[in-house]
Amino acid sequence: MSAIKSFDLLVISIFSAGALIGLLSFSKILNYLLNRARFMTLAALTGVMLGALVKVWPWKVVTEWMFLSDKKIPLKESLVLPWEVPNFHFWTSFAYPILFVLVGFLSVILISYIFLRNSDK
Repeated sequence: MSAIKSFDLLVISIFSAGALIGLLSFSKILNYLLNRARFMTLAALTGVMLGALVKVWPWKVVTEWMFLSDKKIPLKESLVLPWEVPNFHFWTSFAYPILFVLVGFLSVILISYIFLRNSDK
């Protein structure tokens, strides 16, 4: 039993070390790029974020499936608007997510306002 726990601890510590090294090195590279070519770096980062929206878009409809032994795996997905999803409910499928986006947006603005106001003092 303790061998399994020590192996799990080893895996977690290797993963954590890799994540820390990756984060620190990426921040150094990003800082260098922002200091040297700010607009090009921001354009590239914006492109990466817009490209990633396809994967994180919450409203999708599976158009094609693939069967692998006893598993059914989605092969092709189509992005749809919230009201085009089967079993669409206004509050749970649209209003709540929009409300949380607005709360997050307003929180960022409020925190920025408080930080900027305190940095002037």
